Amino acid sequence: MKKKFYLLTGFVVLFLAACKPTPEEGIKYNDEIIAEQVAVMGAVDGLDEAITTYEGPKMDAAYAALNDQLDISIKKVEALKDFDGKHDFKDVTIKYFNAVREGMKVEMQPIIALSKKPIDSFTDEDEAAIDKLFDANIDRVAKVDNEFGAVQEKFAKEYGFKIEDKKIK
Repeated sequence: MKKKFYLLTGFVVLFLAACKPTPEEGIKYNDEIIAEQVAVMGAVDGLDEAITTYEGPKMDAAYAALNDQLDISIKKVEALKDFDGKHDFKDVTIKYFNAVREGMKVEMQPIIALSKKPIDSFTDEDEAAIDKLFDANIDRVAKVDNEFGAVQEKFAKEYGFKIEDKKIK
């Protein structure tokens, strides 16, 4: 009876090991998440560029575009199935997007408001406040970006592939 139990246990272990996702499946899942991250970062870059124009309508449009992209990307990532029964990678991605959204409200809205001021009323204090707000926004996103990177690296290692940095246009 013990031999049958060990044999059955061995088959269960082999079966479970054989069901582990392939590196290709891990890469596909990773790429789906990264596509959304790239889309959000493109919209962030668009907002940053619009702010440097000091043109209210451009800043407002870029802010709205980033907000819309966050809505789209969050829905797409939330719709992904857990990978191999795990959701850490999804969760940290949503956390990353939420940090960007929080930064939009806490730092970017005041930056836009200050940047819309007429040039003759724009002060050195306004410029210093903008710099301080940008630094706070960078710190906010960098913290969760580091966490995102660690979870992504762990995911890649577990599923047998390497993360490659690619230049994104």
